[in-house]
Amino acid sequence: MMRIRLMLIAGALLMSACACAETIVEDFEGGDISRWQPLSGDWIADDGAFIQLDASAPEYRMALFDRPWRGGSCEIVATPLERNANGNVGTSFGIVVKHLSEDRWCAARVGSYGKCSLIVRDGERKQTISLGHFAPVPGRTYTMRVQVANGMIALSREGLVVAILADPFPDEDGLPGLFTETRCRFESMTLDLAEEER
Repeated sequence: MMRIRLMLIAGALLMSACACAETIVEDFEGGDISRWQPLSGDWIADDGAFIQLDASAPEYRMALFDRPWRGGSCEIVATPLERNANGNVGTSFGIVVKHLSEDRWCAARVGSYGKCSLIVRDGERKQTISLGHFAPVPGRTYTMRVQVANGMIALSREGLVVAILADPFPDEDGLPGLFTETRCRFESMTLDLAEEER
């Protein structure tokens, strides 16, 4: 019964998130990263990818896109390049769902320490919500998507919904972005903005 209820909620959330006013595709062709701001890590532009190279220590590495959003969907295509043995991080990639300030943000990550999780930073409150286990294979390309609507966040990987959670910042705009704790190649990001964000 609980599984059916979850599927109905997921369906309602995903359907409501599909009414989009604008679609932005970043495929890094020509090495253009003019709309990106790396916050941490060692990021380089490559023709057709944005690559994070630093894996010297366990650390959150983020690059933010310049278009704030409140709802819609964000999908990335990423290839983790190698395992980060420092602190048993492993391989990882993810999406900065909303970055409001240095101490107010949330990110969905896959692979770090062999898990999926949502990280929430809200001032003094720091929370990591575990969403199951998954260890990405270095060199393999993955698709990850977050959909934000009706005060909820749906996280999916390879088209399969992994989790649905409450949006920690439901009525606030934030910047989306790329997230990793290891060396990772990001081939694209597609941002679909919800109708109300026109």
